[in-house]
Formats: sequence, structure tokens, C-alpha cells
Amino acid sequence: MHRVVPDATLILCLRNPIERVHSVYFYHQRNGEMLENFEVALEKYGRLLDQNRYWTLMSNYLEFFGESQVEILFYQDLNERPQAFARQLCNAIGVDPAGIDEEPIESQINVGGQARHCLLGKIASMAASLLRTTGNHAVLDWLKGNDLVRSLVLRRLWRDEKNVVSSSIREKLLQEYEPEIRKIEQFTGRDLRKWREKQDSDINPSV
Repeated sequence: MHRVVPDATLILCLRNPIERVHSVYFYHQRNGEMLENFEVALEKYGRLLDQNRYWTLMSNYLEFFGESQVEILFYQDLNERPQAFARQLCNAIGVDPAGIDEEPIESQINVGGQARHCLLGKIASMAASLLRTTGNHAVLDWLKGNDLVRSLVLRRLWRDEKNVVSSSIREKLLQEYEPEIRKIEQFTGRDLRKWREKQDSDINPSV
């Protein structure tokens, strides 16, 4: 990347790592790939933890790109202040943000759910991969946005079903990610205490 585009601006959008590891677990469960409960999956699949070590992963890029070339955005801002998030993104890539505040940002796209059956989830995942590799992105987008198709494959998760992270598991995950969180705070100057707080039951299982 650095050899081809040495002056590139790298943009990262970071989410509370505990929420994200939970979200990724739901994604694999939805595709019929992880049938274990959350605690067992954490022990069995190391990648669930490793792919959320933000600073460790980012450090690989900082070996080649300067700190001023890295723009970090936060998923929380996207949820709570979407227009401000969009303005920050536009400024990072050199696009005029004029008119952003007038754009309606209301609907949720591709809201997560759980496969009605693990085999059905696997078939849906394979079909989606086939459509991507054959370039049928428009068909895939239509299928993913079709309420009837989604209801046949997935069931929406109730609020109490989403909150599967027990206090003990959350504490273990926080201990795992605390060094990474501190590094991100130092790099951005952003207070990430909310990442350390226990979240309410409304954890979005979409990635």
C-alpha cells in the first residue's frame, strides 16, 4: 500500500471492542459457522479477540504511514451524531461537507438477526459469496434489503437475547483490551471511558 499510495489517508472507524467481538460472534452464528455459546466461542476461536486489538493492528500501518495520515472515527459518533460523523469523514478525504446537515439519516440498513436454522444460515452465506464473486452486487443488495427474504432466513433478536455478555465475561474482555484502549486514547486524545462501562441491553448484533 505504501509503495503504491504513500500519501494516502487511512481512515479507521473504531467500535467498543467488547461490543464488536460480541457482534462478530453473532455474525458467524447467523452464518451457521459458530454454534457454540459466546463464552465457549471466545475460548475456541482466537480470531474473535485478535481482530479487535485495534492498536496492535494499527501499529503495523504506522510503521509505514505517518500519524498525520491516520484518521480515526468512532462508531459511537456514527450512531449518536451521524451528520457530524459524515462531516468529519468528508474533511478527512477532502470532500466539501456542504449539505450534509440537510441529508436525512434515519433508517437502519442490514439490521442483524439470527439464522432460523444453522444450515439455512450456511446456505445464505454461500449464496451471498457466490453473488459477490460473480459481480451480482445489485441482486445481493436487493435480497439483503428485502424484508420478506430476510424474515425467511433470519429472525430478529429480542432485546434480552442480545445482552449475552455476562458481567464476568465483560470484565475478562475489558482486561484483555485495556492496554489497547489506553493506546488509542493517547493517540486520539479521546476519552473512551464509555468503552469501559457496562452497556445496557440494547447491543446491536449487526457488524
